[in-house]
Amino acid sequence: MMKKIIYIFIGCLLLTSCSGMLDIESHSAVSPGSVTSQDLSALRMGMYNKVQNSPTRESYITFDILGGDLTQSTGNAKDLINSVLSSLNSIVSNSWNGYYNALYQVNNVLSIVESLPESELRNLIIGEAHYFRAYIYHALVTRWGGVPIQKVNTMEKPFRDSEEAVWSFIEEELQTALAFLGTSSSYYYVSRDAALAYDKSGSRVLAAVNGDFFAKDGTPQGIYYRNGTCLKGTMTDNVCTFFAITKNKRAIIGSYDEYDSYKENIQEAVGGRVRLMTNGNVLPQTVTALEPRTAIGVTDDNVVYILVADGRNFWYSNGMRYAEMGAVMKALGAKNAINLDGGGSSTFIIRKIAGFEDGRFAIRNWPYDNGGVEREVANGLLVVTDN
Repeated sequence: MMKKIIYIFIGCLLLTSCSGMLDIESHSAVSPGSVTSQDLSALRMGMYNKVQNSPTRESYITFDILGGDLTQSTGNAKDLINSVLSSLNSIVSNSWNGYYNALYQVNNVLSIVESLPESELRNLIIGEAHYFRAYIYHALVTRWGGVPIQKVNTMEKPFRDSEEAVWSFIEEELQTALAFLGTSSSYYYVSRDAALAYDKSGSRVLAAVNGDFFAKDGTPQGIYYRNGTCLKGTMTDNVCTFFAITKNKRAIIGSYDEYDSYKENIQEAVGGRVRLMTNGNVLPQTVTALEPRTAIGVTDDNVVYILVADGRNFWYSNGMRYAEMGAVMKALGAKNAINLDGGGSSTFIIRKIAGFEDGRFAIRNWPYDNGGVEREVANGLLVVTDN
């Protein structure tokens, strides 16, 4: 008898003469419009340099002063605080100016690289830039409370935002950084591990599954949005589909031809491939192979069903066909459904510990490729609380 093990859960970044000296480009700076993909490494190093050095070395000891670990000749920590922590003191003003100087460079880098063709290095720099914005604002808000949030450089006079708004912006930047950053290759550079170290309880993950199909270099085949930011706005072909949450919190299933009509209103999105259901009808399929599958469906009442079926293991679970996945989604009440990446990518994870201890997540299915251990995928879907 054929076995099928399935899992379901519901969720409601040449000098030639002296006469030509004035025509020579600067060796230390170029205009943003002149930067090409060949300049990415230099652009990246410039950003790291600004973030590390612009705030000045004294900015790193601010909390030592506030905490009373440093003293001056009187031996009284209060005297040091009263003399140093004045807005007229160069230590304070240089730190403030330095952090915003670094932010200016980070914003420049983001505006430049987002206009360049997609590449592994370009996407890495976007992740690092968003992480640095979070880091800079973490330093600003913990020293000065509510400060002006500047997502783009401007000559306009800025106004302070609330502390709550700054902390919310920091979380948004870290979440965006996570979408681009991978495992650390060197402690000299930012990694996904560093971003996770700042993860806050306000974004508690309850469950997760794998997402889109992807190329060998890790690029997803379909669109990808995170926190309202389009991380990838192209699809490999017209077979691509997508699941999205709109800015007005509606869950939608869309096809290749429908993307243009939705893209301005997408808050979160992940790509998929084969469409399983349309308007309540299970679609006929030409592929009948039994495989591990991951699928997602949406009801008219804005209920989302995510389904994972194990496979490729005769003694445990053989897998499911596309048509069978569609039938299950219809039985659950979905009106539209698509197939996400399957095979060894199919993974179903839940939170088993309320806190943030190691081992707080458990894999509830049996990922095929690694004998029960999840493999690296291009992206995924998380069910996340807002408290």
